[in-house]
Amino acid sequence: MNAAEFKKMIMNTLLPRSALFSSMLDMEGRDLNRECGYPDIIQPADYREMYDREGVARRIVACLPSESWPMDPDIYETEDPSETEFEKELTALVDKFNLFHYLQRIDILSGIGRFGLLLLGIDDGKSLREPAEGVDAGGRKAGNAKHFLLYLRAFDESVVTVVSTEQDIANPRYGLPTAYNIAFQDEGMSTGITEQVHWTRVIHVADGREMSEVYGTPRLQSVFNRLLDMRKILSGSGEMFWRGAFPGFSFEVNPEIAEQGVDLDPADMREEFEKYANGLQRYLALTGVSAKSLSPQVSDPTGHLEANLKNIAIALGIPFRILFGSEQAQLASGQDVRTWAKRIEYRQTKYLEPMLIRPFIDRLIAFGVLPEPKEYIIEWPDLINYTDEDKARVAAVRTTALAQYVQGGVDQLIPPRPYLLTVVGMTQEEVDAIMEEAEQYQGEQEEEQQQALGGQMQQGGAIVPEQEEQPPNKFVPASDGGQPEQSSFPVSNFDPNEPRDEDGKWTDEGAGSGATVPKEGEVASIDAGAGMPGPGSSPDPTLKPKWISSVDRNELRIKFHRLGAGLTILDKREKISLKKVDAVGQEMTRVINEFPGLRDPDVSPVPTKLTMVAKGRLRLDGGGVAGDYDKRTGEIRLDSGQRLSAGRAPKIGAWTTDSSLEGNIRHEMGHAIASKYTSFGRRVEDKRFTLRDVLGRFHRMDEKVRGSVSRYARTDAEEAFCEAFSAYTSPNYQRGSMRVEIESLFDKALRK
Repeated sequence: MNAAEFKKMIMNTLLPRSALFSSMLDMEGRDLNRECGYPDIIQPADYREMYDREGVARRIVACLPSESWPMDPDIYETEDPSETEFEKELTALVDKFNLFHYLQRIDILSGIGRFGLLLLGIDDGKSLREPAEGVDAGGRKAGNAKHFLLYLRAFDESVVTVVSTEQDIANPRYGLPTAYNIAFQDEGMSTGITEQVHWTRVIHVADGREMSEVYGTPRLQSVFNRLLDMRKILSGSGEMFWRGAFPGFSFEVNPEIAEQGVDLDPADMREEFEKYANGLQRYLALTGVSAKSLSPQVSDPTGHLEANLKNIAIALGIPFRILFGSEQAQLASGQDVRTWAKRIEYRQTKYLEPMLIRPFIDRLIAFGVLPEPKEYIIEWPDLINYTDEDKARVAAVRTTALAQYVQGGVDQLIPPRPYLLTVVGMTQEEVDAIMEEAEQYQGEQEEEQQQALGGQMQQGGAIVPEQEEQPPNKFVPASDGGQPEQSSFPVSNFDPNEPRDEDGKWTDEGAGSGATVPKEGEVASIDAGAGMPGPGSSPDPTLKPKWISSVDRNELRIKFHRLGAGLTILDKREKISLKKVDAVGQEMTRVINEFPGLRDPDVSPVPTKLTMVAKGRLRLDGGGVAGDYDKRTGEIRLDSGQRLSAGRAPKIGAWTTDSSLEGNIRHEMGHAIASKYTSFGRRVEDKRFTLRDVLGRFHRMDEKVRGSVSRYARTDAEEAFCEAFSAYTSPNYQRGSMRVEIESLFDKALRK
């Protein structure tokens, strides 16, 4: 055994198996990177060259950004339809500077190397190496700087060098760059300019961060060797085709001539071949020599390329079809598409929004380029775009499910609203819109039935006997305890046993109603002392208001109800849903009967007249309104186009607490109460705490406190009182949703 063999035996004994296996593969220290032409250290310039010269590399770098920015995100301050100052200025900047284009550009460029910079040029008149005004040493907004944005520039790592970093361990920016050298050199410039730039003037963008907050992972790093292999395959296949397409000729001398000692002239043969290969001569004039064409040697590189491409897709975790657009994978399952969409959505919300968009917007706010909002929301568009075929398939499945839901009587177990929300998976806005349209459609259908019924019932001025077939409707109890009868219009507690005249109208006789049925062209009037005590009368706790509705058989569109001293007259020219008329009367009745504090003669919320008009016909000061109270006449007017409540709870802090038809009548009832007060001091002899006192407290209340009820409540004290009154008297009001100092006032005044 010689010395070399003995040394190898000792190494085999001491080395672990993994090291031994590695040494065997390396074959006496063979360097695979060097043998395969892979660099040991990849420089930023290498990434840039690969990105510039290889199409696959460019696609790899741009894939995630292009998929993440299919459409621009929506950035807004509030959901109010009117634009805020912040939203207006941001829209102007987007239009002028194409902001989202630059954000997508820096998202791409930052992935070529380990990071990228987005330079913000402002009109502060300072050098780029100086700190910009508006940002403190920790990166927070400081002062009230006011500047204009001049330009934006994006740079990748190949032209940027970190000069210095923050060394103060107590600084929030510890370890982050404080200055950069940027080479300003565009294509075509022979020489560039290098400027030192302070960190406050740039947005540092680094994707794929791991241990470092400064440097990310280049998107080409994990597949750089595969890209080099592909370069070899593609360039080698080109050279192979070039050589193999015309491999050449072999010239063979006749053996008999060779034995005779005949010498061949190589110069003549070369000249003859040159004429054939490079000229137009298509023959070879040879004597004693035969020319044979060599067989081509061309190999198909497709398999090698596909192996490398699949390896790249696996390493990046990107579906092959999305990365390279392969037609073979076009019919991949929808699950792959949804999974990829979730990954992009995660990148949008966990990287782009907090690490790029918000730092950029915050820096613009710090510079004073944008006004400072209380907060702003970034909302990304839906990534899954359904085709017409997908939409048709979903619509068919939903329609079938809804049909089975109705036919199977499942609504007895799960009401429609929770079914649509939880089972079908619709959003709250979609469900609200569907329920509102369904209610409106149902009301229109009921009114058409009433009109058809009225035409059948009018026969020579007499009413068709009640045993005639009637459209189905709900049964209502009689006020005198008699058996319920069927109503031909949607009201719930009128007395069908009250006397009628010869035309079928209810009269003011019997049941002590005190109502006077108007003649055609007249305005109906009501005895102020009937049902609900009017101003100046003594309250009678045993006498509660009753919702009464009447149908004039000659003018089916004239409806009225008696509620204490109130009367509703509908414009006979308009078509208004009886269901909504009934809902308003029922709500007024419920509010007055439920809260004892409203029986005080000084706080009666009953209007002298209540008028409902068709959708969009209620106008005030040139604009449309949902409701209005006329302090001169005591009339409440409502737009019948408002949706019904359908069990929704008031939204404290929203634009209005309750925008439904019932919420609007309660709001206007609040105005009816407020209009009765010219002063807010309590009479000396009056020891009661009434809504007079509540209204007075609202006038003295801090604006922030009363403005917490709704944004519309910030208009003035009376609107705040009406908004709070509407919310508190709602049957769906949730205790504790309003501030305790407001809720306690209504507790004391209304529930005594």
